[in-house]
Amino acid sequence: MNAVAIFHRDHTAYLAEVAAAWGAERPVFLGNPQWGPTEMAEAAQLIPAGTDVVGAELIPMGPAPADWPASGRGHTMIPTGGTGGVVKFAVHDPASLAAAVRSLCDYLVSRGLSPTLHTVTLTPPWHVSGLM
Repeated sequence: MNAVAIFHRDHTAYLAEVAAAWGAERPVFLGNPQWGPTEMAEAAQLIPAGTDVVGAELIPMGPAPADWPASGRGHTMIPTGGTGGVVKFAVHDPASLAAAVRSLCDYLVSRGLSPTLHTVTLTPPWHVSGLM
């Protein structure tokens, strides 16, 4: 089991790869296909060597944590520039992503709204809000 880094420009293909990684409990890095050469180089230094890359020309060169990729089983690494302006990945496990979904549902219900959303997001899936 290798980790996978996803960089598809097509949102449907992107989300299909994420779903496949989650189904296989593979660690998954969400990459931004709009990154320029600087950001791609920064990401390559963080994504562990041996990670499968789909949708981009990128050779991961990052160090792997102990017992990688088993230690990252089911984890999703979501890119963030933070306040420092360099590529970083926020690590989420299935429980933290599920908690975010439950929190949104609870928020909607507490305001008398349906917990089922019928919306369109304009944020791409490599952003946490687009993924959710």
